Amino acid sequence: VTRGLKGSTLLTKEGEVLHQSALRLPQNKPVVDETGAGDCYRAAFAVALLEGHSLKQCMLFASAAGSCSVEVNGAVSSTPSRSQVLDRLAEETVLEIPRGDGLAKDMNLRGGDSKAFFRKNKSAIPRGGYKDKKKNFPFLFGSRLNSMKDRKDLWIESPLENPRDYVKRQATVRGLTCVDFNYPQHFGSFWTNQEAKAALDEAGLVAGAVCLRYPSKFARGAMNHPSESMRREAIEITKQAAQTALDLGTDEVVIWSAYDGYDYPFQVDYDEK
Repeated sequence: VTRGLKGSTLLTKEGEVLHQSALRLPQNKPVVDETGAGDCYRAAFAVALLEGHSLKQCMLFASAAGSCSVEVNGAVSSTPSRSQVLDRLAEETVLEIPRGDGLAKDMNLRGGDSKAFFRKNKSAIPRGGYKDKKKNFPFLFGSRLNSMKDRKDLWIESPLENPRDYVKRQATVRGLTCVDFNYPQHFGSFWTNQEAKAALDEAGLVAGAVCLRYPSKFARGAMNHPSESMRREAIEITKQAAQTALDLGTDEVVIWSAYDGYDYPFQVDYDEK
């Protein structure tokens, strides 16, 4: 969970709670735009994880990426390079001493060379297949199902009108093995959970995640809507998405509360909406 100036928190499979404090911007550098900071955090976390770093090290690397991101306007344009993230680590000032001692054993946050640490400990990300032939490749490569409805001019086999068609198209893309569904947009009247699972099996695909996309009627918020009945409905939708994930054989549910806290510049007129 990314929490802005409060840092980030991670709950491990073993139930341990890890915390990473936010990194201050260099002196005299203002926050320009927070859009995309969380995306940069998650991308950097994934990079560090694939390179073999511990979870706490991944959180530190990711925090540095998020810190770089808020200095630039825009979402894509604010994505930092590795060298920028390493430079930020080298000049870091930690707002609070991170809890736990796992990271401190590996590097000194106060005066240690964190930039050199991530360079020295960088390992090769598996590319082009897993070297150990006795084991399966440890990662899944997937796509949001919505990506399959774009560029219809490249798809001539059948219409692209519903999630079933999108799954068929994704099955033809070499290397993509898992599907991320949107809920409830990819379900409801289109098919049952069981029918969706059967379509995946037939196509040789697996479900990667079920991603919540609360309908637009939750523009005033989902979990924090002023109406108790709307908050309750949002909770029920979330529970239904979790059940869908179980039925599809995945344990990942992405709760993206698009209308809860994503109005960064406070430009939405909620009364008008």
